[in-house]
Amino acid sequence: MYIKLILDNNNFIKLLFSFRKNGGVMSNLNQIELQNLKSLIEYNETSYKKLEEYASQATDPQIKQIFKKSAQEALNTKQKLVSFFE
Repeated sequence: MYIKLILDNNNFIKLLFSFRKNGGVMSNLNQIELQNLKSLIEYNETSYKKLEEYASQATDPQIKQIFKKSAQEALNTKQKLVSFFE
């Protein structure tokens, strides 16, 4: 399940929104699923930081833009995931 969640991040987020609408994430997810959620948050935070660093070192404007866009997507995903704990 953990590997599937990382590979299919967007569907996991949709699933969490569904849980949230129907009574909240905490009441619907077991401990393993919560740990997977935390792991995904950490994964996206690490990805964001690394991609920002790569963008700062890139000299080609197109490559720099690719890294910046990917970093922003990782940050957006992290923020969506964090919102389920609020």
